[in-house]
Amino acid sequence: MAHLMMPFGVRYGRPPLPPQRQRAAAWRACAPEIDLLFGARTGWAGAALLGDTPWAEVDELGRRFRAVWGAFVRTGEIPAPVADAARDVLTLS
Repeated sequence: MAHLMMPFGVRYGRPPLPPQRQRAAAWRACAPEIDLLFGARTGWAGAALLGDTPWAEVDELGRRFRAVWGAFVRTGEIPAPVADAARDVLTLS
């Protein structure tokens, strides 16, 4: 019924999404490419994107990413110390 109310939405089995039965494998395959980690632990609970990554690691990477994003939003620039602290999790150019 929801797809009838949102004709612009994507659905499993229609490009670019895989069939419903393949969704778990597809999420696991793309998870290493996801750099954007916003939110609290409760918001990510059970998310297939995280796989078995320990929450402490997700939280640490998310903190570094948010520091970069926050600096950019506030000033339009990314200070060198902030960029250096996140260089192993982000590609900055």
